[in-house]
Amino acid sequence: MTLFAVTLAAYASVLSRYARQDEVVVGVPVANRMDDAEERLVGCLVNTLPIRLDVSGRPSFTELVDRARRTSMAAFANQDVPFEQIVRATVGERQLSHAPLFQTSLTVQNFPFAFPEFAGVRLTEVDVEIDVTKFDLGLTLDVSTDVPFLRAEYSTELFTAETVGTLLTHYLTFLRSIVDEEQQEPSMVDEAERAQLTEGVNPPLASAPVTHPSVLRRFADHAAATPDAVAVRHRDVEITYAELDRWAGRIAAGLADRGVRPGVRVGLLLGRSPAVVAAILGVWKLGGVYVPLDPDYPRQRLELIAANAGMAVLVVDPETAESAAALTRDSGTPLADAHTLDGISVLEETFPGPDDPAYVIYTSGSTGVPKGVLVGHGGLDALNSPTPAGLDVTAADVWLAASSFSFDASVWEMWGALTTGARLVIADRVDLVDRERLARLVRREAVTVLFQTPGALYRLLPPYLRALDPDEASRIRYVVLGGEALSWSRLASLIADAPGLQTVFVNMYGITEGTIHVTIFQASAADVPRVPEGAIGVPLPSARCYVLDEDLRPTGLNVPGELYCGGALVAHGYLDNPELTEARFPPDPYGGGVMYRTGDVVKWGLDGSMVYLGRNDTQVQLRGYRVELAEVEGALLTHPAVRSCAVAAEDDELVAFVVHGIGPDAEHDLRAHLRETLPAYMVPSRILTVATIPLTAHGKVDLPRLLADSRAARAATAPSRPPAAVVGTGLEERIRACWVEVLRRPDVGLHDNFFDLGGHSFALIALQQRMSEEGLDVSVTDLFRCGTIAGCAAALQHTAPVVADPNAAQRRQGRALLADRRRSVGAGRG
Repeated sequence: MTLFAVTLAAYASVLSRYARQDEVVVGVPVANRMDDAEERLVGCLVNTLPIRLDVSGRPSFTELVDRARRTSMAAFANQDVPFEQIVRATVGERQLSHAPLFQTSLTVQNFPFAFPEFAGVRLTEVDVEIDVTKFDLGLTLDVSTDVPFLRAEYSTELFTAETVGTLLTHYLTFLRSIVDEEQQEPSMVDEAERAQLTEGVNPPLASAPVTHPSVLRRFADHAAATPDAVAVRHRDVEITYAELDRWAGRIAAGLADRGVRPGVRVGLLLGRSPAVVAAILGVWKLGGVYVPLDPDYPRQRLELIAANAGMAVLVVDPETAESAAALTRDSGTPLADAHTLDGISVLEETFPGPDDPAYVIYTSGSTGVPKGVLVGHGGLDALNSPTPAGLDVTAADVWLAASSFSFDASVWEMWGALTTGARLVIADRVDLVDRERLARLVRREAVTVLFQTPGALYRLLPPYLRALDPDEASRIRYVVLGGEALSWSRLASLIADAPGLQTVFVNMYGITEGTIHVTIFQASAADVPRVPEGAIGVPLPSARCYVLDEDLRPTGLNVPGELYCGGALVAHGYLDNPELTEARFPPDPYGGGVMYRTGDVVKWGLDGSMVYLGRNDTQVQLRGYRVELAEVEGALLTHPAVRSCAVAAEDDELVAFVVHGIGPDAEHDLRAHLRETLPAYMVPSRILTVATIPLTAHGKVDLPRLLADSRAARAATAPSRPPAAVVGTGLEERIRACWVEVLRRPDVGLHDNFFDLGGHSFALIALQQRMSEEGLDVSVTDLFRCGTIAGCAAALQHTAPVVADPNAAQRRQGRALLADRRRSVGAGRG
């Protein structure tokens, strides 16, 4: 075991943790003096060897040192091979953005430096300032003096001094632990940093259990104190707090007559109306648990949820009664109309305790079956105490309910409003598919608190800001964002033309298993351009966050790891799934109780704020929903003609690659097959036929290669004429050009349905905007109704003649250049 092998193995171990890679390549300079003659030769013969170290399989440090020794010895045996020759043999096209083969080097200097003596010559030491680094990061460990020291050279365009200093500290801590803790595996996180990352970054632990006022009690208090205040508004109909409370009481009495008791689950198959809120309150008045079912879900998926939930009663409305009857025909679950439900039971006013379950929301499951997350009242109470997530909201606020009631963001919207005495405005489905309509609704209702997924906000902000009069200030005080990763730079570009905007943008990381929201990062409109990408803030007062490695130890400052969430917000687990609950909800070794293993990769930034980096599994975030790619693949494999498949996420869409024996109508057949079992947001926008599913050298599906091949195929089959060339050649051709551009496929027929071609709600909004640029004035609602190019043309022929916007092409080019510039900036400084 040599000093060099130990230091190289230690550096590789630290780098692998920073990069989350099983292999690292480090450049190592060697003297390259192979015989005595070369030893006496004056000049620089130094060569640089790329040494690849395999750190996979979680080897012990002793084993890793042995790997480093054997790998470096093999490299040293060929140190006379020029580096440029290695590059030519192994690297294709050279990139100016980084050095080839490796971007970091390690030098171990173990010989003392002394000036040679020359007769009649005086030597003077000169400090040389280095302006350019050879590599992105170069480390030198000098052990030639009495006190060894570490030195780093780094690119200031890529790293800050703090970032490099933290890495050096981790490397030095690792080296020290090799000596100081001989009987243990080395660690790059010392005790002080470990305490900071488990205790210092989290709210202090209470000496006794903390209880928060029940959400139901807080609603009841407002109903008693301000009975005539408007609680819910929908389609210009207002319901006061007192009226809503009485409606909920009637529902509770009717459910009690039907046997609902504490802990009993009640299904809600309801459209977007105040009946949902009244039904939830009615269920909670009995201590029951509500289970929302989305009427837009496919019948088979609703059957899976109903079978797992074990509902005692299913609450419906006139629009959903027929589908509910079909859904419950075999189970015999009784139905109850939320608008007419009443009973004779006399109810004593009681309120749920913190350990009582509140609701079950179903999310995508990797086994192909949706999993029900059982959330307790304690987490919901904690989230809303003393105010929702600690925001400065009051009874004067107006909240918008724009989320699906089967999506946990709806819980935030409803009880954020109704626990503070505020007003809740429920948006209709037609508002949600048409961003122009939704923008007008937000303005007309003077909404002050708005929740949106980032993808939805990107499409809502432009029409909303356009709708404001020149001297009109936006009434929106808070825009709360969640459900998927936020691009702060994109948000900054959207509000750049609204310098007087006083809105506070709140990015909140959360998961259903963590009672909606777990962390918070707030930025005023003026501060948005300065927020680093990925910033998700700090834990909420009732949450605890840990960034841990495979052994549940803190990874270190600025080092990626898996996010674990603890504290009062953690859900009870998965309904009737103890094995999965045990796997995903392990004991919390730092705060007591249990914590939830999120599968999200984050890091603690040097400023004490967390940065979101991505996922460590096949789950993706898509338009606010978490989608298990394995569930989509499982649904595809149930088709008898599908032999193999792979699903990936690209540009806010799902792409499926399928090996099958169906024939030319495969995409249509497979999409119809998926719609029988999956909700619309889980059906891939593109379903591509491939001859085989390629694998990597490690036997995993090679998704990057599949995606690259599909992009190349699209480019090869793109229309030879740009969209501008077909303007004026006929109305249908002008519409077709817009569809081809938005759907990114050339094979769009006049009678092909938009959604059959892989379109979705966000793409429909993009299509409406693109057609508007071409002078084709049609609403999102009309596009939804028409569905085909021929239908759109027929609808437009009844309106006044339209002329394309002559500046549309320049604007599209400007947007493309701006997008390229943002991508080149990327994550900014490290």
